[in-house]
Amino acid sequence: MAPDPDNENIGISRRDFLKFCSTVAVAIGLGPAGGSKVFAALTSQSRPIILWLHFAECTGCTESFLRATSPYTDELLLDKVSVDYHETLMAGAGATVHDILIETANKNKGNFICVVEGAIPTKDKGIYGTINGKTMLSIAEEICPKAKCIIAIGTCSSFGGIAAAEPNPTGSKNLIAALKHIALPPVVNVPGCPPNPVSFAGVITYYLLNGRLPATDDYLRPKFAYGEYIHDTCPFNQYVEFADPDALQRCLMDQGCKGPNTCNNCATVKFNNETSFPMKAGHVCIGCSDPDFWDINTPFWGKHADDVYDKFPSPKVVFEKKVNPIAVNPRADRKVHKKITETSTEIFDLTGRKISKKASDIVQHNKHGTNQLFIEKNGNLIKKRLRVR
Repeated sequence: MAPDPDNENIGISRRDFLKFCSTVAVAIGLGPAGGSKVFAALTSQSRPIILWLHFAECTGCTESFLRATSPYTDELLLDKVSVDYHETLMAGAGATVHDILIETANKNKGNFICVVEGAIPTKDKGIYGTINGKTMLSIAEEICPKAKCIIAIGTCSSFGGIAAAEPNPTGSKNLIAALKHIALPPVVNVPGCPPNPVSFAGVITYYLLNGRLPATDDYLRPKFAYGEYIHDTCPFNQYVEFADPDALQRCLMDQGCKGPNTCNNCATVKFNNETSFPMKAGHVCIGCSDPDFWDINTPFWGKHADDVYDKFPSPKVVFEKKVNPIAVNPRADRKVHKKITETSTEIFDLTGRKISKKASDIVQHNKHGTNQLFIEKNGNLIKKRLRVR
């Protein structure tokens, strides 16, 4: 039976539970009114089984998720699903516990969610990463194909992350690339170093609500969390034209902030009890939810976002095979590149550089479906958000 949210013994007050439902509802695009739907999904008697696999990673994604203080993501969510295998949370270890993993996967074939945290070493048949005498690669090959769906949490499992950064002596790869020779169930990536716990909770909640994974972009990231550039939603982007280093409120793009290139919900959902995010704390965005961010975006301070904009590999290169994004409504999700029809005298990019004399000459080819330009009208720079539909 599902835990009663009125029961204070589980450590969650009804107010906190309802706040959590509203937060997740907003995060996945239902709006505050969708909190009742999330409430119904999280209080149902159905408890999906989760097998959580740890590979080449720092366990930072798990720690971030478990240490969320508000809205108590770990306690709330772990009460609503059955986490039958998680090496960080389990008291046991060794061969006996690993046997439980194999037994549970076989018994519930096609009916469990597999969460993968960490990249997978593949060089020399994966010998550089082992658990209980078995390579991480062989464990992934045995467990992942049996899942109903897979959630790759963190940039390491999504794109390779730091584990796959140059010179990558272990040949670590992201989940899909490491298992490109195997047919996998639907995969959704929740990248970040670490990702926001609400993003992961949103994927689980969406699954509980709809029985399937949410719509994704070309990199298999859920659109509700990675559908906008951080710069577009950052409260400091209005100060982009000011370069005063002593200003208390300023855009850090000239210091190397990668927000203009990075899609994530950091500036809206925030971290640490919904109080802050890197730019609010005075640090540049390092683009940690992008593929190969460690190699492309470093040094994080000083390297301008414009200098790395076209350096990110395509999905086919990242995953080493063609992947199809999850589309809830394929017709609505289809991207059509259109010319900008608005006329103006001059067009500037985010740094104020002049890029064209006629807006009608610009054709948007943006893999994320959004772009932002400064358009001069009557001598004034006006920020325009241009969406590709």
